[in-house]
Amino acid sequence: MLGRWATNTNSASSPRARATTTKSTAAKKSSAEKPKKAAAPRKAAATKKAAAPRTAAASKKAPARQKSTASKKVPPPSPLPKLLGILESQKQLGGASYPPTIARLAELAGDKPTATINALITEEAKARVLLSRDAEGKKKPPPGTTLVLLAGDLQAVAQSDRLLELQLQSARKPDAPAVDLAQLPKGLLPALGRAFKAALEQRLAERRLPRTIGALAGKKPLFFFLADA
Repeated sequence: MLGRWATNTNSASSPRARATTTKSTAAKKSSAEKPKKAAAPRKAAATKKAAAPRTAAASKKAPARQKSTASKKVPPPSPLPKLLGILESQKQLGGASYPPTIARLAELAGDKPTATINALITEEAKARVLLSRDAEGKKKPPPGTTLVLLAGDLQAVAQSDRLLELQLQSARKPDAPAVDLAQLPKGLLPALGRAFKAALEQRLAERRLPRTIGALAGKKPLFFFLADA
C-alpha cells in the first residue's frame, strides 16, 4: 500500500511540477517581450520628433517660393495695337492729320516721344509701320520732323503735300529759304527718299504743287514757301 501510495504521489506531483515550470517559462517570456513593446512607442516618438523639424523647414520654404513667384514681373502689354489704331483713325481724317509726326502720335497715345519711338522700332512694328527718317542711329531724328506711316502707304505718302511741306520746312534756312530739289529727300528712309524725289520731278513737270509752295524750274529746281517770296 505504501509503495502504491508513493507511486501515486509521484505521478500526481509530476503534472504540478510541469505546470509550475510552464508558468515560470511564460513569465520569463513576457518579461523579455515587455521591453520590446515599450521600445516601439519610443521609436514612434523619435520619428515624430524627427519629422517635426522637416515639416517646419518645409513650411518656411513655402513662403519663399511664393515670394519668388510674386517677384516675377509680368511684362506690360505691347503699345503697338494702340498706335496702329491711332494711325488708322488719322488716315481716315486725311489731310494734315496723316501721316502724323512721332510727336503728334505720342501726344494722341498719351505717351512720351521716346517711348513711342522705342515701340515703333521693334521687330513686330517694322513689318507694319514705317518712319520717314531713320530712328535707330545714335542721333535720333527730332520727333517733330519724323512721320509715322503704315507700311502699305509708302507711295501715297511720297506723293503727298504733307511730306513735301515737312521736308521743305526742315531743309530751309532763314537766309536761304529756297531749297534745291536734290536736298529735299535728304534724311528720309532710302526707299521713301527715292519715291519722293521721283514724285517731285513729276509734280514739277505737271505744275502740281500745294498752294503754299512755289518752284523755280531749271537744271536745279528750287522749292520755297510762297510766304518767304
